[in-house]
Amino acid sequence: MAGTSGEKTMNVRVTIACMLAISFAFARGDSSLVRFANGDLLPGTPAGLEPGSLIWSSALLEHDARFDSAQVLDVLLPVVFPASEDDHIATVVLKNGDAVSGRLAGADDSGVELATDFAGTMKFRRSMIRGVSIEDNSNVIYRGPVDLAEWHEAESGKAWKHHRGALVSHDRGVIARDDLLPARCSVAFTLAWKEPLHISVIVQSKDPEPAEPRSGYNVVFSRVGIYLINGKTNQHLSGNAAPPALRDEESARLEIRSDSATGHVSVRINDEVVEAWTDPQHAAGEFGKVLHFSSKQSSGALRVSDIVVKRWDGAPDVLPRERLGRLHRGRDEAQAEEKNEDNGRIQLANGDSLTGDLRSVTAAGVRIETGFGEILLPPSRLRQLGLKPAADDMPIRRAGDVRAWFANGGSLVFRLDSWRDGEITGSSQTFGTTTFRESAFRRIEFNLYNNAFQGLRSKEP
Repeated sequence: MAGTSGEKTMNVRVTIACMLAISFAFARGDSSLVRFANGDLLPGTPAGLEPGSLIWSSALLEHDARFDSAQVLDVLLPVVFPASEDDHIATVVLKNGDAVSGRLAGADDSGVELATDFAGTMKFRRSMIRGVSIEDNSNVIYRGPVDLAEWHEAESGKAWKHHRGALVSHDRGVIARDDLLPARCSVAFTLAWKEPLHISVIVQSKDPEPAEPRSGYNVVFSRVGIYLINGKTNQHLSGNAAPPALRDEESARLEIRSDSATGHVSVRINDEVVEAWTDPQHAAGEFGKVLHFSSKQSSGALRVSDIVVKRWDGAPDVLPRERLGRLHRGRDEAQAEEKNEDNGRIQLANGDSLTGDLRSVTAAGVRIETGFGEILLPPSRLRQLGLKPAADDMPIRRAGDVRAWFANGGSLVFRLDSWRDGEITGSSQTFGTTTFRESAFRRIEFNLYNNAFQGLRSKEP
């Protein structure tokens, strides 16, 4: 590892004590770490930027070091989960795949404004927005994982660990949390894996101890497919072949919705419904409040992060028409066709939709002009904000662009202009120039457009 101090080159001597300090910092996840393309890493604190250099302060170094930013892979930051008392969370999804969340503060033909606790109010250009989704924050029960102490390892020894805001497993084993899930629940999480993918997520079981509880619903994910098991009756409800997100990728956002009173269970991957069942033996099942993650892999890594548990209204998900088929799911094609015709309409939180034009978003609420006149709704009543079509537009790629990953999910690409004293300033055609609190992020990726770096980033479990 090498850097420059002032005008001179400084060789960083890595002693055994230094190596141990790095290992402990990496394992704890409570220190920032800079990672380099050659595999080196160093704990410490960002101390500034200069053209072509990242300045890094570390207790392991005698002086601040200036590292060639062209060799920096990323900076890993301690994960701090934000607490929000807003009644809703609006997520602006950009055309480049980024997503930013906050409170809906404004919207018109020129763009959408979010009020955030990490950067004040941000306005995003309409031409660069793919869509705006809204969730009722009052239904959120849990966000995490915060640490390992809040979880129970069931008959599995130490297969799971908590690392930088995630549950990570490199072996077979089960981890569970008790007294968490209501009778109607939504469990969403980001899953990253190395081959072969094989994990069970057990919802609404009664006992956190058994590796395979005889209660609740067991949803099994693999690259072959997805299927559902009633833990009490051992009834298997098969699914279709695994979607491309599980076959061809190594990470995805998953959501399981379960209603133990009706037997409705569904799975969403990247916010698309991929499976939906109605358990004909749900009345014979036994259900509780426990959530389990069960790794079936003896090789490779599984990483579960950004867990969000919410109360669910129980409105059954409907499979897209092309996925309806040989299995009983308690749905019909007419429902699927009706849902598919909702494109371009304003989606409401209760599953309904309406045709109308978005007029304004103010402190009073969202004003929508409909065929029956103007209506005013609080943002928490909406699921999808209907935006007028806009010309396709993408921000230009610039030297110095980074991708910052938020602690609560989502990411944002911008040119890194300054980084010092816990504040990051960045600029983009998408939102202009903004100063962020460093604690909002879990990772900052450098050299986005260097293809040789892409495979190195995936080495993080």
